[in-house]
Amino acid sequence: MAGYVDSLEDYFDELDAALELIEAAHDQVVVVAHSTGGLTASLWVAQRPGRLAALVLNSPWFDLWGPAGLATALRPVLGTLSRRDPYAPLPLPEGDPVYARALHRRWGGEWEYSLELKSSAPVPIRVGWLRAVLKGQAQVAKGLEIDCPVFVATGTRSWFGRRFGKQARSTDVVLDVERITAQAWRLGRVVTIVRIPGGVHDLFLSAPRARDQLFDDLGVWLGAYVRTEGGGTRGNPGR
Repeated sequence: MAGYVDSLEDYFDELDAALELIEAAHDQVVVVAHSTGGLTASLWVAQRPGRLAALVLNSPWFDLWGPAGLATALRPVLGTLSRRDPYAPLPLPEGDPVYARALHRRWGGEWEYSLELKSSAPVPIRVGWLRAVLKGQAQVAKGLEIDCPVFVATGTRSWFGRRFGKQARSTDVVLDVERITAQAWRLGRVVTIVRIPGGVHDLFLSAPRARDQLFDDLGVWLGAYVRTEGGGTRGNPGR
């Protein structure tokens, strides 16, 4: 049952505890979150007005990929199934571990990480968990009114091949980047959307050129929007 929750708000207690620890040592906190964590963090920050200096989202999961209206059609079905057995895994076809093969050094990627903690095998998608995700995505679609500046970064292309190909190292093979950007403006009043050519799903694990572009863009944005202790922005101290 690794990773299973039936509500994304189950994470909020731990996020609150982490925020209190960090606030004890720092005047400002910027939250950085990725994928499903990006969806969860957006919902959490929206309910904590005045607490965060900024929110940085790395390919947040704001919508399903697939036919338009898929999420709307799935919600009542998942509601019925979750009442019967929320832990039941959805019967999905198996394929290559495309994302792991794009990243891990074992298959020619750049990164070395534990395949026990982050398995290359597909994780079962359980009915109750997917229902919780769709509920969170529906909240984003209605608008969250986050009061701090938000930076949303995605790649420029998605590719959903069932077998590994070289394009997996320069595209998002997990989420639909167009669906992410289509929902991002609903987060709050100040939302910056950045597209990274050659970016993979976790943009910080992209190839060096795309990764450098992300860090450059993020540095400029933080300099513009996050105040320093002296009252200026990071890029313009004293102004």
